[in-house]
Amino acid sequence: MNNLEENLVKVIAFWKSSVKNDQLFPRTAESQVDILKDEIVAVMGPRRSGKSSFLKLLMQKLPEDSWLYVNFEDPFFIEENEVGVIEKLIDTYLEYFSSELKYLFFDEIQNIGKWEKAIRKYQETKKYKIFVTGSSSQLLSKEFSTVLTGRHKTIRILPLSFKEYLEFNNVVAERKTDYITKEGQIKKLFKQYLIMGGFPKVAIDKKPEVLKQYFYDIIEKDIMGRYQIRQGEKLERLTSYLLSNVARVYSVSALSKTFDLSWEYISLYIQYLKEAFVLNDLTQFSYSLKTQEKSQNKIYSIDNGLVTAVSFSFSENLGSMLENAASSHFFNSFNEVYYYKTKSNSELDFVLKNEEKIIALVQICADLTSPDTKQRETKALLEGSRELSCETLIVATLDFQGSEKIDGKDIIYVPLYKILLGLYPIE
Repeated sequence: MNNLEENLVKVIAFWKSSVKNDQLFPRTAESQVDILKDEIVAVMGPRRSGKSSFLKLLMQKLPEDSWLYVNFEDPFFIEENEVGVIEKLIDTYLEYFSSELKYLFFDEIQNIGKWEKAIRKYQETKKYKIFVTGSSSQLLSKEFSTVLTGRHKTIRILPLSFKEYLEFNNVVAERKTDYITKEGQIKKLFKQYLIMGGFPKVAIDKKPEVLKQYFYDIIEKDIMGRYQIRQGEKLERLTSYLLSNVARVYSVSALSKTFDLSWEYISLYIQYLKEAFVLNDLTQFSYSLKTQEKSQNKIYSIDNGLVTAVSFSFSENLGSMLENAASSHFFNSFNEVYYYKTKSNSELDFVLKNEEKIIALVQICADLTSPDTKQRETKALLEGSRELSCETLIVATLDFQGSEKIDGKDIIYVPLYKILLGLYPIE
């Protein structure tokens, strides 16, 4: 055994032990993996969302001798970073660990130069099921499609859903009665979730101060480093501004003046932020494509924790945080999501659409105690119902539940957490 082989054995053993020793929580995305299907699985998502843990969950269910796992952020690969090291790893595993190797798990594979050549080679042999993850600073989903020929599946690992957040906090509800008996815990954790979001480490450690570091890491490593951006301070200020103004429309022209950047740069930076899993934006619904293209978009964050990282007061932004949490759920649950302006210029927060049918109109309102607030929210729903021919009208609240008939139309009031947990399915 030469020095290189000795070092490779140590690296393989280290990462294998990390899988065995980690205590992990299940993720709903596991159901998307067909372990027997002949396809490469590419796992994508924002930094710190749990991509490595997701791979380990899969490995823990397989025979120990059947898989090789390596995280290429290991310091060993600072120097050993050429494509040939992948073949050496596999050969070393087969010689010193087991000849029963069937599964390859390669984490942060972008750290290896021309890695796609090795992956293509082993894909073509059809000997191994291959899983790869990449930092969003180097490998976005569209790039996987470019470099990986043949059959592959992309799985997005996002910050925790509220159901996953409950499980991470040891609140498991297997029956409908559990949601009733544990309602107090669920409500308390929902308010916590609205503030801290769903990044797994924050959910477990309850230390929201690390969210600011996540924010800087994404800006510096996933955007500035990737695109060689020199105007880092302006990018950081723009991102902070957008995160502080979630659930509002934005104007590229106005942002251009505010941050002294060209229209093109503002548009480009927002696109980078969307590709790096920081932001989502929402188009205004219209039956006219031209009107839709001319309208201003609304901005949302992929996770409330990133909003908390740059914002000052949660209590002042409760409605926006509630709406942002709703947006993340709707983006992941429906084919098409929009907002809408009625003919009288009332705003509908969400138009939910599957294929050709609008299935629900949803307003978000944290507090309905003011008659004026309630009248404003229901007015927008009633106008939207008439103009868009939709009868499912919902006001998602912090904790109020009820229903009433106004102008012959049924309006449902339901706590948002019940929608997030599937207790009030929108179909």
